[in-house]
Amino acid sequence: MQGAPLTACTGPAQAQRWPLAVSNAAVPTRPTMSELSLCVLSTQSLNEVSANLDGLSDSCARIFKVLSETKSSTNQLAADTERLQQAMEAVDVKVATVGQFLSQYQVSEDEVRSYRFL
Repeated sequence: MQGAPLTACTGPAQAQRWPLAVSNAAVPTRPTMSELSLCVLSTQSLNEVSANLDGLSDSCARIFKVLSETKSSTNQLAADTERLQQAMEAVDVKVATVGQFLSQYQVSEDEVRSYRFL
């Protein structure tokens, strides 16, 4: 940096080196107000970006937690659905068996009436 004039800084570190750069310069120069304001604005912008990234990271963590909980409840729901499907199939088999039994062995209304008169 020796002999080079100080231009707009790129961040807080360069702003801290400014007095050293001025003392080592062949021709001492001072940053202009616009250069100093660029340093402040870029620092503020970096702080805003950092805060936004922190917020984004927190949001991602919350989304991950909700997705994990949703996955757990979805897996439980799928297991319950499978169990109920199997129970329904077993009931369907029993209904068919009872229907078949009744069609073969149940006495009809006409048969009941004829047995009453005997």
